[in-house]
Amino acid sequence: MKKSILFFTLLLVSAFAQAQFTIDSPDFSAKFKSLFELAKKRWTTEKTGTKKDISEYGFVAQYNATTTFNQSQYSRIVVDKDGIFGHDTRFKIGADKAAAKRVLSEMTEIIKANMPAKFLLRDSWDENYLDGTAYVVEYDSEIFAQQAKQPSARIGIREVNGSFVIDLTIFEPIFK
Repeated sequence: MKKSILFFTLLLVSAFAQAQFTIDSPDFSAKFKSLFELAKKRWTTEKTGTKKDISEYGFVAQYNATTTFNQSQYSRIVVDKDGIFGHDTRFKIGADKAAAKRVLSEMTEIIKANMPAKFLLRDSWDENYLDGTAYVVEYDSEIFAQQAKQPSARIGIREVNGSFVIDLTIFEPIFK
């Protein structure tokens, strides 16, 4: 009986120790809108520090970022192999996959509510994300040149060292 009570107590303590992640909606909303606008300016006021070479998810370099989201593990400016810069933020959710999916759903709803006119949010196949699914914000046009003159964003869940994280990257326009 004592072992059962001890086990139950440890189980409860463990459950409460893993606080459930709750998105700070006002902060997320305001910073998404602001960063999406800043992407048009090529991150001139956002990129600080010295360049650091990296090799992850197609990114080859990173800088410090001046804008960070509440509750984020980090925010940084990244550079992909084609020289396109993006503001990359990671939110550590924890070991609960269902919680990560719930938070991602909340974040995509906030993004939808804050996208500029003529932009859309769609799901996209990407092997770097959980279940191969990422969500992309892009300019609504079938003409690539029009899309490439606008910023874009990508958000999705990754599993990193046994923990689920949500990565949001807002990219500058491809055409400079």
